[in-house]
Amino acid sequence: MNQERKADLADAVGERRNTNRINNASEIRERARAIMLHNWRNEFGYTAPNIVSYPACWLWDSCFHSIIWLTIGDESKAITELSSVFRWQLKDGFVPHMGFQFNPSAATSDWRQPGHSDITQPPMFGHSIRLLHESGIDVTGLAEKAANAFNFLMTHRRAPDGLLFILHPSEAGCGSSPRWDSWSNGKFDAIAWKERKSEFVRSLKCSSTGSSISSSQFIVESAAFNALTAFNMIELYHVTGNERLLEQAGSIIDALDKSWDEELGTWKDVTSVRKHSSSARTAEGLLPVIVSRNRGAVSKAFRDIEIGGRLESRFGVAGTDKSEPFFEPGGYWRGAGWPQLNYLFWVAAVRSGRSNLADELAEKSLNAMTASDYSEYFNSITGQGLGAKPQSWACLPICMFE
Repeated sequence: MNQERKADLADAVGERRNTNRINNASEIRERARAIMLHNWRNEFGYTAPNIVSYPACWLWDSCFHSIIWLTIGDESKAITELSSVFRWQLKDGFVPHMGFQFNPSAATSDWRQPGHSDITQPPMFGHSIRLLHESGIDVTGLAEKAANAFNFLMTHRRAPDGLLFILHPSEAGCGSSPRWDSWSNGKFDAIAWKERKSEFVRSLKCSSTGSSISSSQFIVESAAFNALTAFNMIELYHVTGNERLLEQAGSIIDALDKSWDEELGTWKDVTSVRKHSSSARTAEGLLPVIVSRNRGAVSKAFRDIEIGGRLESRFGVAGTDKSEPFFEPGGYWRGAGWPQLNYLFWVAAVRSGRSNLADELAEKSLNAMTASDYSEYFNSITGQGLGAKPQSWACLPICMFE
């Protein structure tokens, strides 16, 4: 890869940080600290997303939790939290999306092996490791584990067109997105969809190590998963200097940008099964703004989350385009807002130099955090808290200010 290309990739994830300040910062951080401590499982070394609803260790949740602990000033918990992500990493590098440290046998009610799930999740650990590294923390061991995880994805989850594929809707982080509706055997129904997702689990093909490598029912090249993977590979490159990570991320981005649909104004997921479509206009479908080199697509996508945009709300980014027939402002992955998506779009805005948008997203995210009373997700019109409460990643807005 030539030097100009390397510079382009590095610039795509530049190092500018938001310099806003928030009123009552100490009070807000103490409230966040109290919630994080409430959900902290000291004996197992991780923060439960919610003690009652989500007692297990979840991959991308814990990556976000590590960033929150770092922002709060508890470096020890930040390191311990991120280390928990790799507690069940398999020999080939596969990282499960759930860890059952508190009761390994509980995993076998849904999964093949005790201790962990059979699927993965967006590998946000590259971003977390970079932030820890930039705070002066030794992340050598964590970086090695993360590199092995990326190697697994590139070795066992790469399609001929250069994109990575997922084997379950939840691997994209948005298991009930409208993007999966054509797999739901008719009109979407939450109960029926839950059973359908269980069918996808049963259809998984696993390697001798226990890693899921194929499926007889669900193989999709998710735009969101590819964007976040490429982003995190570049983040890890900034820590390790491993140019192979940069090159691999670049090849994913090249393939990803071919999935941009100008007419729809979204990056489409790729599937080889014609009857299935993954082109619904959703927030996660715009996550490639965090890495894309298609300037026109990036500008158009950002306009959709700016004031007056198709996915803009007073609490950040709505989960789906407000003009879509399935839009529900309080619908689970069907229009509601999410703290982690607000954070990711804030990162994308900061890294691309869109300071005004970054400031707006930070303020809106803070409003969502307080209006929802630290809930898992929230009504994108009213801010009403939905899902589990208090949810640990609801504290992410404190990371958007210095």
